[in-house]
Amino acid sequence: MGPEKCNKYRCNHVDIHVQILGMQGFGNVGSWAAEIFEEQGGKVIAVSDAFGAVYNENGLNIKELRQHIANGDLLSAFSEGFSYFTIFLSSKC
Repeated sequence: MGPEKCNKYRCNHVDIHVQILGMQGFGNVGSWAAEIFEEQGGKVIAVSDAFGAVYNENGLNIKELRQHIANGDLLSAFSEGFSYFTIFLSSKC
């Protein structure tokens, strides 16, 4: 989701600031999409990749999470969230 898409949603009366997102896939595209969503005011509470998932009901800091991954650490080892995988798809967003 690029900035133009977020702006399109805002124009269609969808307030990004009250939207909550769970992202399945946190690779190159997913991680950037999550960061842009967060920058536009949305809250990302859960993300997953092929190796695990992380959840924080108060929202994840996506820039810090992306840096964590860039350092070679596992998504599930991110200290600001609860690590889980099996219940990711049934999480309430």
